[in-house]
Amino acid sequence: MQVSLNSARLPHNPMVNAGAISTGALIAPGLDNAAKFRYFMQRVQSFAGGQRVQFSHATYLCM
Repeated sequence: MQVSLNSARLPHNPMVNAGAISTGALIAPGLDNAAKFRYFMQRVQSFAGGQRVQFSHATYLCM
């Protein structure tokens, strides 16, 4: 994994996405992947006060 720098020469933290993906794998054991995804998105939406949340497949694939 390559570390990239922004215009201020500060490193981008690629582990944020990796950590989120890894944490997501621990959610709702016993459910299939589609059910885990629905469960997770519903929980995040509730944390966001009911606002619509979206998933970025491109960001997921960048890992």
